[in-house]
Amino acid sequence: MFIPVVESLTGLALAFLADAIWRAKFWGKDRGKLRVLEHYHWGLVLCTLGFALKKLIIVSAGFGLIIAEELQQHPFAMGSDHFKWSTILGFVLLVVTVLAYLLQPF
Repeated sequence: MFIPVVESLTGLALAFLADAIWRAKFWGKDRGKLRVLEHYHWGLVLCTLGFALKKLIIVSAGFGLIIAEELQQHPFAMGSDHFKWSTILGFVLLVVTVLAYLLQPF
């Protein structure tokens, strides 16, 4: 029981560390066409990979990035010029993530 807790907390810590580095290095810089990619998109990708690989640390890092997105000043691209495309991409990734979870063998 102790090991899953350590894996989960390590994944969250890694996600928050990645978020802190991103904020220090890239916050407010023009990302061009990549501006549509938000923290939660990367979080959903990590969750999908974690489910496929059965690695709790990867899933928890994904959840950490989703939490980091919520803690931003303008979460989920709300009010931005790329909100529509960000939301469409987020929905597609969410469907893929849920399918990855549901289709994994138990």
